Amino acid sequence: MTQQTGSRQGNTNTSFYKLAAQQATGAPIFHDVTTGSNSVPGATGFPAGLGFDFATGLGSVDAYQMVTRWNNLAAPLLVVPAGTAVTLAKGGSLPLPVTLKIAGPIAGPVKFSVTSGPASLAAHFTQTTFTAPGNWGATLTLSVASSSPSGKWAINLTASDGVTTYSTPLTVTIQ
Repeated sequence: MTQQTGSRQGNTNTSFYKLAAQQATGAPIFHDVTTGSNSVPGATGFPAGLGFDFATGLGSVDAYQMVTRWNNLAAPLLVVPAGTAVTLAKGGSLPLPVTLKIAGPIAGPVKFSVTSGPASLAAHFTQTTFTAPGNWGATLTLSVASSSPSGKWAINLTASDGVTTYSTPLTVTIQ
């Protein structure tokens, strides 16, 4: 995490629990282990169960998701799409609800944008600029040309106030 943030982290336990609390709003960082135990021959351990348990803690870690979202723990901006992956048919379009959470002071108007993806994928928000703290909703419409190549692309939904930038990955599969 030091490499990702550019600073020392100290005790990271509180950050792990904040990341676990964000799981309802994005791709999972921790995958719950619900079966088995940490028993070894000669010593009875603890059973795994739903949620936090003494055998597996928060569960197994998706390191990519943890590193990607680590800097966003204290970020005043959070982009929350209705899902982490979508599938589009060639020549089709799909509306996707997106929530922008402005949790703290901002330097200026927050603007939505989309980065990456093939040139044949168009992305447009119903509203692109937000000016005050709160939870704001918009619809992202993804459209793909009928001549688009099939495949899977990672795009980024980004919100920026000119100082702070927050991005959430979204996987787009074109069939």
